[in-house]
This record gives sequence, structure tokens and C-alpha cells, in this order.
Amino acid sequence: MMPQNKFHELPHIADDIDYLLKNDDRIKAFDIDPSAFDWIKKDDGFETLLRTIVGQQLSLKAAATIWERVRQALNNNILPEKVLGTDDNVLRAAGLSQQKVNYVNALATAVLEKQLSFETFPDMDDDDIIKAITAVKGFGVWSAQMYLMFSMARPNVWPAGDLGIQKGIQIYFDLPERPKEKVAKNYMNHFAPRNTAASLIMWTIQK
Repeated sequence: MMPQNKFHELPHIADDIDYLLKNDDRIKAFDIDPSAFDWIKKDDGFETLLRTIVGQQLSLKAAATIWERVRQALNNNILPEKVLGTDDNVLRAAGLSQQKVNYVNALATAVLEKQLSFETFPDMDDDDIIKAITAVKGFGVWSAQMYLMFSMARPNVWPAGDLGIQKGIQIYFDLPERPKEKVAKNYMNHFAPRNTAASLIMWTIQK
């Protein structure tokens, strides 16, 4: 079972949030209470990325239901060897589409063949980790950024393609329209090196 630590209470993330709340005049105006944040720190490694595939394009409730079925299909043995040793029909019966079955098999293969090595991630920079994750079928840049943020707690992640981030930028900068990803990327320098904390705040002010 993944730990239920509050992500925003991790010391370096909490320090960055506190800095922005105290020193950014625009953020001050929103009177944000970080105690209301409900993001959870996730494990790093195979299980989290597997669960990412399972939950793609599903509501949170549906994703949680199918994830439990997948766990049961794997006998709670969430390892790449177990995934590859499980018949595709069993995974489909648990609720995965054939495309997602292909994706979880690709992930398991990449881990077993060391194309994706979680042990090396701590020594890699953010861009290289994104490249490594997105090289596996089924993962885009956003999924890799969510892994960097909520599993590795990297402090300077700015998911410019995220709709909530774009809406937050629009409100924060009082823009006439929501910026597209290319434009939203340009705002990362405004909050660097605290972009992860800034992302949490952007998500909060656009709710």
C-alpha cells in the first residue's frame, strides 16, 4: 500500500510554498491556506507508473475500482515479472483495454530489460527522466511530469500542458484568455526554481 504522506508537507516543497505565499504579492491576494491542500506523496517505481496507465482517461472512482481488480489479478504481486506472466485475457477481464494491456506489458518489459531504471533516476536531471519515461509506449510528457512531481518530489516541475495550470496562469496574470502550452511554458521562469510549489498554487487558484 502506498504511503499517505501529504505531498505539500515535504520539507523542501513546504518551504517553497511558504516562500511564494509570503513573497509573491499576487499570490498573497488569493489568501491561500496550504493546510487545505490534499495532494498525496506517491511511491516512486514500477507500481506508480503501472497505476498511471490503468487510470488513463478514467474518472478517479473508475480508476480506483479497476486498479483494485488489477491488483487482485496480479495477486497483489505488483512486479514486472508478474505482469508479463499474467495472461492478457486476465488483465482484460480486470477492466483493461487491449491497448492498456499492451502498455503495461511494454512498461514491464522496459523495467526488466533495464531500459527504464528507477535506481538511476535520483542521479538524473528532470529532462532526462522525462525522456526515459516517455520512451516507453503509453507515457506522455504530462505523465512523466506528474511522476517527477508527486513520486520524486522534484522542486522545479512546470506542467505547462496541464489545463489547470493554464487556467491558473490566466487568473494569476489576469490574462484575457487561457494560454496554450507553448505560451504557458514561458511563465516557468517567473517561479523558478520553485515551479512545483507554484504548480500547486496555480491548481488551487483556478478551482
